[in-house]
Amino acid sequence: MKRKVIQLAGKTHVISLPSVWVKQYHIKKGQELDIEEKGRSLLVSSQGEVGETTKNLDISGFSRALIRRCLGALYKVGFDRFEVRFSHPQEFAHAQEVVYGEFLGFEIINQEKNSFSVRQLSHVGAEELDVVLRRIFRIIQGMANDSLEAIKKNDAQWLASIVLRDLSINKLADFCRRVLNKQGLPAQEKVAPLYFIVETLEKIGDVYRDFSKLSSEKIPLEKNIFLFQQKINQFFNHFYELFYTFSLPSVDQFLTEKKQLEKEFALLFKKSKTGHAYYLHLYTILCLTYDLNGALMAYHL
Repeated sequence: MKRKVIQLAGKTHVISLPSVWVKQYHIKKGQELDIEEKGRSLLVSSQGEVGETTKNLDISGFSRALIRRCLGALYKVGFDRFEVRFSHPQEFAHAQEVVYGEFLGFEIINQEKNSFSVRQLSHVGAEELDVVLRRIFRIIQGMANDSLEAIKKNDAQWLASIVLRDLSINKLADFCRRVLNKQGLPAQEKVAPLYFIVETLEKIGDVYRDFSKLSSEKIPLEKNIFLFQQKINQFFNHFYELFYTFSLPSVDQFLTEKKQLEKEFALLFKKSKTGHAYYLHLYTILCLTYDLNGALMAYHL
C-alpha cells in the first residue's frame, strides 16, 4: 500500500490513513494516535477496539477432529462471530462441544435446522494475557510434579485427574493465541516469538498428559525413570525462571544442561528393559523445552 505525501502550510507533511483501517478501529476526527519511529519506518497504532469480525463456515461432512480444528482456527485468529452451516445433528453436537469447552466468552446465540451462530458475548481483555500465560506455566509444573508423585505411589486415579488438566492448558493457550493475533503487543516484534512459546507450552502439556496416561497402565517402572523425570521437571522449571528473570548467563547454563540430559537419556534408554516409552516421552519434553530458547531470546533481547 502506498500513500502520497501532502504538504500543508509549507511545513506540515500529511498522509492519509487507509479507510478500511479507520473503519475497523473506529478512528474519529480529533482522536490521538500513537506514532513510534523505527528507523525508516513509522508505526501508527490506536488503542481503539477492532470492530466485530465475522466468518462463514460450512462444516457439512466434516469429522469431529476437523470441526474442532476449523472452529479453533477461527477463534485463535480473532473472529468475533461465526456463521456455521451443518448437514447432520452430530456435526452440531461436535461444534457445540468445542464452543462451550474451549472458547472463553463465546456462546451459541442462534440455531436453525442446518445452521447456527457463535458470538463473543463476554469479554476477557488482552490485559489478562500475562496472568493467563503464567497460569499455563503453573498448570504444566503441577502436572509434572504430581505425575511424578502419582507414578511413585502407583495411583491410577490421581494420574487420570492429571490427564484432564491438559484441557485447561488448551483453553488458556488458545486464548493467548487469540489475543496475540487480534491485538498483538505494544512491541509488535515480540508477537511471533511469544506465539511460538505459547504453542510449544501447549505441546509440552500434551506430552505430560500422554505420559500420565501411559503411567496409569501400571507397567513396572525402573527407579531411574523417577530420577530422570525429576531432572526433566527441573529443566522445565529452569525455562520458566528464564522467561520471567531473563539473563544470558542463565541461558548458557540452560543450553549446557540440555546436552548433559541428552547424554544421560542415551545411556538410560540403552540400559532400560521396560521403560523405553517413558524415556521417549520425557526426552520429547526435554527437546520441546530446549527448542524454546530461540524464541525466548528473540522475545527478551
